[in-house]
Amino acid sequence: DAALFTLLNMSAIPAARPYLRELDSTKPLAQIIKAATTRLGSGSVTADEQKQKQLAFQCLKARMAVAFLLASEGHFGQSRATSETTAYYARTERSAMLTNKSEAILIVELLANVLHQRAKEGAGGYSAATFSIKVVLCAIRCLLTSAENQATLATHVGVQLNALLLIALAQHAIRRAPAIDSEAAEHASFSLYLLSNSGFKNPFLPMPYSFGSQADKVLTSYLQTPNVTPAGQHAASQLLLRMKYLVFQGEIEDEGDSGIQSSDFELSFEIKRDLESIVVETRSPGAKPREDIFDRPILRSRAPKKGMEKAPWDNASSVSPFPNALLAIQQMSFGSTKVRHLGSIDDVFIANSIAKCAGGEKSESYNYWWKWQDEIDAPPDPSSAAVNGSTRSTQRSSSSKGGVMSSFLSRATSGGEDTEPISIFGFTCCAADTV
Repeated sequence: DAALFTLLNMSAIPAARPYLRELDSTKPLAQIIKAATTRLGSGSVTADEQKQKQLAFQCLKARMAVAFLLASEGHFGQSRATSETTAYYARTERSAMLTNKSEAILIVELLANVLHQRAKEGAGGYSAATFSIKVVLCAIRCLLTSAENQATLATHVGVQLNALLLIALAQHAIRRAPAIDSEAAEHASFSLYLLSNSGFKNPFLPMPYSFGSQADKVLTSYLQTPNVTPAGQHAASQLLLRMKYLVFQGEIEDEGDSGIQSSDFELSFEIKRDLESIVVETRSPGAKPREDIFDRPILRSRAPKKGMEKAPWDNASSVSPFPNALLAIQQMSFGSTKVRHLGSIDDVFIANSIAKCAGGEKSESYNYWWKWQDEIDAPPDPSSAAVNGSTRSTQRSSSSKGGVMSSFLSRATSGGEDTEPISIFGFTCCAADTV
């Protein structure tokens, strides 16, 4: 356990990560995770509750260390990865980074305890000084680079986790808590932003956070802090644009034996008092999200060359798949290495435009062609094929070995890299460094 904790602390240090990657430290960490989850699932230790709790927390620590090594650079909103890091990502299996429901609960418990400077007693416990809030927030953000982890955390602990992230932002922006510096606040802001993709249809924050515009005031105050980072600013701005459409519902109850109380998810009295003096100016909401941008897988292709009537959807090398349009916008939103944005960004607006293109309402969007994946996968209609003379091409596509989409699906979470310039909202694009 001491060796694992040392590895976790080393992986949390940016300067140490290249050496850990060079030693391929992800491999032993993945073996620890596999062994722990196997034992937890086999029932071999379930009779000893204390050992089970200790083993579960060891698994979480290993998972956090893997996330630091595989998802701390080069992802949406992060600094550009070096060529060595990119190569390591490409040859390393990412499944060890995928969390589950039981670990999601432990993440919330850990964040709540660290945020409130509280120890955890018993097996799998820790002192109040064991973890820094910055390390925990960074680990959460790294885990959330995975679309699967976003879905897992949003489904099982979304409201609780979002409330804690907003409290961390409030402690930084309102109370100027020294433990939460601008970098830690960025992690909280960006994590909350990533989780908000699930908040359009499912509860995002408890109902009390809508009273007196508490969430709006915290985010506005954060944007006005002197050292707000570009990534944190983008995340908070996007949250304010979509706030009108996010779901505020219910209240959080005590968590029973875990030691977590409902008050842990509420803003402190001092913060609420300070928020009363903050006035938020009336602003126009962002674009209203279309229903088809959330759950419908989408494909992106470079616009076909002159003389070609169709995008090469049967060419896996030129087509990139995404789980939905909201995730597809990441490579053309904040921090793109191919685009310099000359105006404000509304990610939902971009996603809506992409969906219109996929639905045939426009020919291309942001210099790309888009198509709903289920339309590519759908079985051909013989009568339709006969009318438009496409029977031969349909048969040729459906008879391809393994199907074209099998190769797309294997790349769905990585998304690939942009290789062409993009225009946003009609602005011309030019070379740019990562913001």
